[in-house]
Amino acid sequence: MDTVGPVARTVEDCAITFQAIAGYDSEDPYSWDTPVPDYRLGLSGGVSGLKIGVLKEKVAFGNLEPQTLEAMHTAIDQLKSLGAIVEDVSIPSVECAGVASKCITDMDGGYLHHERLKLGLKNMITTQGFALSQEYLRQRNHT
Repeated sequence: MDTVGPVARTVEDCAITFQAIAGYDSEDPYSWDTPVPDYRLGLSGGVSGLKIGVLKEKVAFGNLEPQTLEAMHTAIDQLKSLGAIVEDVSIPSVECAGVASKCITDMDGGYLHHERLKLGLKNMITTQGFALSQEYLRQRNHT
């Protein structure tokens, strides 16, 4: 249910690391056996003409520290100065995403690992998942 990805000093370092870890994993039931592209090929083209969407709903940036928000705006300004097309985008239902995600991951986790769970924990996950599902449906009906 988690997605692994590199965190690196530069985009190039990230591409090199991602190249090393990308590909099919027979131990991962969600892994696809498809060809892996060379992630470094697109690094020399720059960002001119690249379209970048910035989510404008407050939930996306509501909990950010002021320094983080400032750094984000600095990065946006730099991308614009390099020729990127930066536009605000809106996903009105994004505010329900947290509740929906919690419902899905709790239910999936319980289903995938039910044989490892103790009875008390199984009951707690099932009960909480049901309550979250009800909250998700309630929120969905009010948007």
